[in-house]
Amino acid sequence: MKVPIATYRVQLHSGFTFRDLKQILPYLKQLGISTIYASPITTAVKGSMHGYDVTDPLVINPEIGTRQELEEINGQLKAYNMSWLQDIVPNHMAFSSDNARLNDVLERGGHSAYHRFFDINWHHPNPEICGKLMVPFLGSNAEEAVDKKEIQLQWLHNKCVVKYFDNVYPLSFPAYRILQSYASSGPQQGIDYLNSHPDALKHLLQQQFYLLSWWKKAELQMNYRRFFTVNSLICLRMEDKAVFDEYHPLIIDLYKKGLIQGVRIDHIDGLYNPAAYVEQLRKALGDDAYIIAEKILEYSEQLPRNWALQGTSGYEFLAFTAQLLTNKKGSAELCTFYQSLVPATPAYNDMVFEKKHHFLLDQMNGELDNLLGLAATLQLVKEEDDTEELKEALGMWMAAFPVYRIYPDAFPLDAASQQLMDIAMERAQPKAPSLQHGWKLLQAILTPEGNAQDGPKLLFLKRLMQFTGPLAAKGVEDTTFYVYNPLIAHNEVGDSPAQLGISIEDFHSKMKARQQHTPLSINTSSTHDTKRGEDARMRIAVLSEHAAEWIKAVTHWQQVNEPLLQVVNGKRAPSANDEYFIYQSLIGSFPQSLQCDETFRERMHAFMIKALREAKVETNYGEPNTAYEDACIEFIDGLLNPGHAFLQHFVGFLDGLLDDAGQFSLVQTAIKLTAPGIPDIYQGCELWDHSLVDPDNRRPIDYEVRRQLLEALKEKEHVAAALEWAAENKRLGAQKLYLIKQLLGLRNANTQLFSTGEYIPLEVSRERIAVAYARILQPRWVITVARMGIGEDIEDVQLQLPWNRPSHWQNILTGETVQAENNTIQLQDLLRHFPVAVLVGS
Repeated sequence: MKVPIATYRVQLHSGFTFRDLKQILPYLKQLGISTIYASPITTAVKGSMHGYDVTDPLVINPEIGTRQELEEINGQLKAYNMSWLQDIVPNHMAFSSDNARLNDVLERGGHSAYHRFFDINWHHPNPEICGKLMVPFLGSNAEEAVDKKEIQLQWLHNKCVVKYFDNVYPLSFPAYRILQSYASSGPQQGIDYLNSHPDALKHLLQQQFYLLSWWKKAELQMNYRRFFTVNSLICLRMEDKAVFDEYHPLIIDLYKKGLIQGVRIDHIDGLYNPAAYVEQLRKALGDDAYIIAEKILEYSEQLPRNWALQGTSGYEFLAFTAQLLTNKKGSAELCTFYQSLVPATPAYNDMVFEKKHHFLLDQMNGELDNLLGLAATLQLVKEEDDTEELKEALGMWMAAFPVYRIYPDAFPLDAASQQLMDIAMERAQPKAPSLQHGWKLLQAILTPEGNAQDGPKLLFLKRLMQFTGPLAAKGVEDTTFYVYNPLIAHNEVGDSPAQLGISIEDFHSKMKARQQHTPLSINTSSTHDTKRGEDARMRIAVLSEHAAEWIKAVTHWQQVNEPLLQVVNGKRAPSANDEYFIYQSLIGSFPQSLQCDETFRERMHAFMIKALREAKVETNYGEPNTAYEDACIEFIDGLLNPGHAFLQHFVGFLDGLLDDAGQFSLVQTAIKLTAPGIPDIYQGCELWDHSLVDPDNRRPIDYEVRRQLLEALKEKEHVAAALEWAAENKRLGAQKLYLIKQLLGLRNANTQLFSTGEYIPLEVSRERIAVAYARILQPRWVITVARMGIGEDIEDVQLQLPWNRPSHWQNILTGETVQAENNTIQLQDLLRHFPVAVLVGS
């Protein structure tokens, strides 16, 4: 198995192609990267910036390059002894006219070879869509669109198509008979007639194997499984072997030919049976393939042991590190302050339930109805049962489910899964005690009885689990995380603001478990999906070390900025909650140069509109409250006005914070590179990353600047000179680049130690001053010591070493030789020049 030493994530699209990637390979090799970690490379919707909207899984996306170019890159990677980790998307494809398989379904209906390829409910109880596929992309209902001549027929590529603006759909075969009846002199005659006779065109559209619908109708009714609630992404029946075999030949071929050495499975929780899928993929690729999955784990959750994976894509590591670097005492002060700002804020778990439940009823009502329909089809409910009560109970149970999902394979469920089922019931029932009949019905459906009904119950539970995950993602990550704002460093994928700070002992426990169970998982700190960049997150987290100063500053800013507030529909704009969110967002993302330009203003504008709409409090995507949004944008513009008193005070506060935030960032980076797991660097994050949520975190990367900095670093004759140069250029991110370069060199020279070596927690003589641990593969030891306490005196603080350790050490970050005395080393000797020490001894 070609196990990565360190991965580098690149987002491939028309603006950054195989050719562009090839240009930076020498730089990545010099940095110490072992593996290119690529976004999806199969054909996607034209202009796609991410590649997850696949239109053809068997063809390399021509917008990013050709197979020949990929083979050329492969040759260069082999020369560098590097590898390729490929992101794949087995859960869904694009609902697009570019998707030939879907077009075939639209054209042929039940006669299509792909009739069962997509996850479509062809037997929906609504006769309007029974036997048809919903196509919910109209701006109004179909009849109105026809009357406005927005829907027209057109002869295109020797076929008649239905056009709605830029959307093109095939004419289903039965409708050709109608067209022919008006086309005695040829198809164009029939097209012209139908386009000028709305009633005739409406009749023709009724003969299609699909139903053109208003996009908002998908909120109430749905007959295909979507990725989350994205109408334009239709899910696949990957549990069907025929679908698996149709979808994977290119990926299998690239692996067999040595062009890729591993895969990352996107959104594994969307699949009906993830364990079976992983087993199929493992069988197709072989035991030597490195396979990981995108799996969001809650704090105490473990990756299922029966999955034939090397590990996860690393969001849990992001959470552990961010929690370690958050001061619990300071966070408690921030929570108290936040409660005074927004006194109506409910407890976090209550808010999560409310947001999930509202989202389910508002955006996923069709999916909820489909689950009830499945229960009826499986004869788990009777005609005389009160299905309305059951629907209410099921909705509340889904909203109360404490993790993304479980993976039921047989009854009885394993103890951990059953406990999660019980927790959901215990949390949900008190929300609506009057639903006695509904709770009784739901309990019966979810409880095995050891009889013939257990089979249908298991089928229902498996299907149910394909929707609890999307509900968690949309209700928590994409709603609550924009509303619950005590310390938004933890409003992050994989993390949670339910707790703010963990002990060093808890962190060590997590790392020991990681080394034992998933030592080859990715250690990530930024991705294309994170809510903010890794260093933006650290800037906000370090506020927990400066709680009193932060509270004082915010209180002052509120007074100074009160004239910037507006009243929209009788309410202040921005609200107190949104105002506080803005201040934290500015702390995280303001340019390191402390200079605000038009580019930053525009980035903040786009970010704020997205944040407000995701929050779904004052505005949303379906019905934007532009007056409120405009008021918030004008508020931000007022804040960033050089003539306003706020900006000077804010810049002064941030300037005083940057060194401490930089320390946290360097500590986060050092842990990522030395703790159990495989470090990943998201594109460009070898320098400071103060990006906002996508699309801000997918902006072009200036690799020439990075290459020049790396060259300047290499020119330094010895470690001390390099460290001094990095300190002089710290605002550019040179210290981070230096740290990464040094530690990747160490990893490349000690691959076995970092992949299989023991993880041993080490003690420091004073609490929360530093986190320290050893990685050991005898006779080699590597010790990481990372300073945590901000402004704490470290004189007379010792690092405690085991008795059987080496006696002489070299700090590879300073070049200094260190000697232990009485099994201790003075912390001030280690951290005098840099907030991290990495000692090598043997």
